[in-house]
Amino acid sequence: MPPTACRWRRFPLSGHPASLPSRWPRWTLLHQDCPGTRSGVQAAQRLASEAVLLHELNQIGDPLRVPLLPTRDGADLSTCGTFRVAVFTWIEAVNLGSTWEDALPELADLLGHLHAHTSDVTARLQHFPCPPEDFALPFEVALLKDLSNLAHLSRTARPGMLLLRDLLLEHEATVRHHLKHARALRVQALSRPQSFVLCHTDAHGGNVMRDANEQLWLVDWEMARLTP
Repeated sequence: MPPTACRWRRFPLSGHPASLPSRWPRWTLLHQDCPGTRSGVQAAQRLASEAVLLHELNQIGDPLRVPLLPTRDGADLSTCGTFRVAVFTWIEAVNLGSTWEDALPELADLLGHLHAHTSDVTARLQHFPCPPEDFALPFEVALLKDLSNLAHLSRTARPGMLLLRDLLLEHEATVRHHLKHARALRVQALSRPQSFVLCHTDAHGGNVMRDANEQLWLVDWEMARLTP
């Protein structure tokens, strides 16, 4: 398998030693960060912050249901050689997918509960998976550079690059217009008084699940941060 930022594996615990905690369910998810790559290092840093955050959220309790399992010595993470490893309970639930908007009233209550406990969490945590929202456009420099490179392609460039140039440069003016508008919005946002709350920031249909008891779960907290 080629190097990637992280790997997810699902496996049964029935064949594991009896010394494992009895509360562990039959199925778990293993999150394993892959070292040796820039994205792997970043993923490991996010995982470490995410694990601590999930531990704190677990203390808040219902309706926030967090599946992170502690190690046998009570730690949130373990190591295997140079790998950082976290284990998550397998959730018997279904992603809401494209129907997630139907659950917005329930989701609003869940997120409101999260926001309301911001001070409780921040009193114990200094770092989150992502830094506080600053409304920056981190992709802007690379995007403009790529557009410039496409505009100066030689005739001997790869056919795929030439096709990409013909596809994108037609919309360059629109892209630059939206970037300018986004920069103006950032200035406005930064000029206003802000009260930050803890946010999931990625609560789309793929990360919102419903279990057999009709309860909602929010998964994938690696983008959580403080935002206005």
